[in-house]
Amino acid sequence: MTGRIADVTLVQPTETKVVLSDNRQAYGKITIIGVGNLLLRDDGVGVHVVRWLAEQLQHHDDIECIDAGTLNYELLEWVAMADAVLLIDAAQLDAPAGTVTRLNDHEVERHFAQASSRTVHQICMRDVLNTARILYQRPTHWTLIGVQPDIMTWGDTLSEPVIKNMDAVFSAITDTLRHWGVNVGGALRPPCDLLGAEQ
Repeated sequence: MTGRIADVTLVQPTETKVVLSDNRQAYGKITIIGVGNLLLRDDGVGVHVVRWLAEQLQHHDDIECIDAGTLNYELLEWVAMADAVLLIDAAQLDAPAGTVTRLNDHEVERHFAQASSRTVHQICMRDVLNTARILYQRPTHWTLIGVQPDIMTWGDTLSEPVIKNMDAVFSAITDTLRHWGVNVGGALRPPCDLLGAEQ
């Protein structure tokens, strides 16, 4: 399913968790959030990815794909009602352009603790996560798929290094969802025609 930010009355739900035979844990509600500005090239990578994911995951009723754009504090209602949250975002990793990393739980918190030198929306996401955990004790699991940007100037296309590593982004997402007990079938993949990066 896919959604935009809407007015929702927050309730404190009970965590739904099933331990599978191979020690994976299936959570009742998973929210995938893509944040960023589509008009600042690589800053919008999270939004591009979550839109592509929404098409491939539309039949999973227990998964919400949220195109958050630059709306961040409003995400509290979605985060607080999820058992597990997967965030996809451009991240300053001090690494070569296009580098993909996956951070889990406390690793995400440590990354966001340095957010004073990061993007504005990462600072906001840090605050949303902290607020949800303090007020609602949720989510119980949080993963960040971060992509090192190359170009952050005006434009609506992703840079070549980011596009070249898009398979790694989708592989990390697939592995995370499978670890959370989601049967995604074959591996999730970026669009086949994703070839329009500027040189």
